[in-house]
Parts: sequence; C-alpha cells; structure tokens
Amino acid sequence: MLLSDCFGSSKPAGPRRSSPLMQPAPAELTGRERDLAAQAATAAAQQEGPLEERRKAQLEARKAASKAAGDQVAAQWDEMVTYRSMTVDEYLQQVIQGQREERGPLPEAPQRRQPDVRRLNYLRMQQHEIIVRRMEDNEKALIRMDPPGAAANRALLASLARRTSYSISEVRDVIMTYHHLRDRIDALAAWRDSGRPLPDLEDEDEKDEIIKTIKKEREQADMDVLLARRDRANCPVRPFIRLVGRRAECPNTKLPYARCCGAEVPERARATGAQGRRASVPVNG
Repeated sequence: MLLSDCFGSSKPAGPRRSSPLMQPAPAELTGRERDLAAQAATAAAQQEGPLEERRKAQLEARKAASKAAGDQVAAQWDEMVTYRSMTVDEYLQQVIQGQREERGPLPEAPQRRQPDVRRLNYLRMQQHEIIVRRMEDNEKALIRMDPPGAAANRALLASLARRTSYSISEVRDVIMTYHHLRDRIDALAAWRDSGRPLPDLEDEDEKDEIIKTIKKEREQADMDVLLARRDRANCPVRPFIRLVGRRAECPNTKLPYARCCGAEVPERARATGAQGRRASVPVNG
C-alpha cells in the first residue's frame, strides 16, 4: 500500500525537493507581468461599471415590484372599505359574483356520507339571490338600518317567506349573513383606520385573525365603559350577596356581580366565605 510504504519504511528519507510554488516571490515584477496586471485591472474596471449598473437595475426592479405589490394590496383595501355600509343590493351583487360557475357543482362522490358543502353553499346562495330580488325597497332599508332587529321582526320574515315560498329560517339566514358580512368588513376597515400593517386580503386566515383582534378590542372597550361606573365602596349588591348570589345584576353597570365588584375577589376570600356559610348552617342532630 502506498500509505504504508511512505510512513512505515525504515530507510531515511531522501533530500526534499523544492517546489516552484514555494520559491520566494521576486522582488520586482517583470515587464510582461506588469502588462498582464495592468490588463487585468483595466478589464476589472471595465466590468465593474456594467455590474454596478446591473445591481442598481435589480434593486430598482425589486423596489418597483414591492411598490406595485403594496399598491395592489392598498387598492384591495380601498375597494373593501367602500363596502363598510353595504346596502342589500350591494350584497346581492356580491352573491351573484360569488356564483362563478354557470351550473351547480356536481356531487363529489356517490358514497359520501358527509354533507356536500360546495353544493349546499351554491344552493344557499341561489336562495339568497331569489329572496333579495323579491324584497321591497322599504324592506331593504329596514334591514340595512337594523339587521338584528329585522331578523327578529316576525311580520317582515313571514311576509318575505310567503312571497318567496321559503321558510322563515331561510329568510332570517339571508339577513344574518348580510349582517355578518358587513360586520367583518367594518372590522377590517377599523384595522385599516388604525394604521397597522395591511396584509393581503386573499389570506383568509390573516383576515380572521384581524377580525378577532378588532372584536376583542371593541369588547374590552365596551367593558371598560361599563366598569367605569363601578362603585366598590358603595356596592348595592354586596350586602345581600348571600341572599341573591354572585349572578345578581348590578344596577350601576348592568353586569353580574361576579363580573363587576366581585370580579377580583381573591380565591382565599371566596373559600373563607364559603366555609363561613357552611359553618353557619345548623346541623340536625
């Protein structure tokens, strides 16, 4: 083996030959070497200009693409905000645009046991289109002004149900879907008004997170307004808490006592109170 012959031989190694690569560099360059170095420097300088221009062009292209993408996202948000006070007729246009297929989707599998969601949604949107087209202008105005109130208006629901040959529940579904969509748009518009980063509206998960965040912020703001009326020093429920219970409504905030003055009662105090109540109960015997 070559390696064993090199490292296992008992003969002394011969004199080591010097490699041309290990020769010391000459103190001065020859004329030809100077010419080659000058030519290399000139060629490098000639290439540096075009390379720098190409780098600048690539940077500008990236900036333009980023700006175009940002402008496209901003345009999507601007268009979305225009539907903040969506009318019932505008909702009808959204329903029609959502039916991209000329015919209803075919069943996905004959032996499928779960509901065919695509076909159900398609038929549901067809129902919405028929019901909205049969609405009068005053009914559309009433629904736009107060969707939850319209959904609870039995006379309105019954009239539309008779006119469209659909059930009251199906008519109510149209109104509440319109209300739900308008609430989602309003939450997204509030996010935009707050000046926070605007994600792509095609990302449904991101939109859902934004809507959840806005709803939590609004709920907390409403709760803060109610809790500002709380008067723990003169709580009208606390003296009678053993009689009425912790679910009793506070007249100041209209909240249950457990979420009002009793919201921050320590667990030890609650346990002590419970033990005291058990101790005060007479034992028969």
